[in-house]
Amino acid sequence: MTAPLRRAKGPVRIALAGAGNRGLTYTDWINAHPGRAVLTAVADPLPAARARAAAGAAG
Repeated sequence: MTAPLRRAKGPVRIALAGAGNRGLTYTDWINAHPGRAVLTAVADPLPAARARAAAGAAG
């Protein structure tokens, strides 16, 4: 038997591993759902991609 699901008490913290198209899709979701998620870290070998993802999640 599995435990019942519980909703988080605050925003979910998200760390992106890769800031390509998929990562930017996640930043779009974060912006569309304010208060439900916060981008806390971005890992990508390209500095421009990291900056783009961080700026996208900032709104």
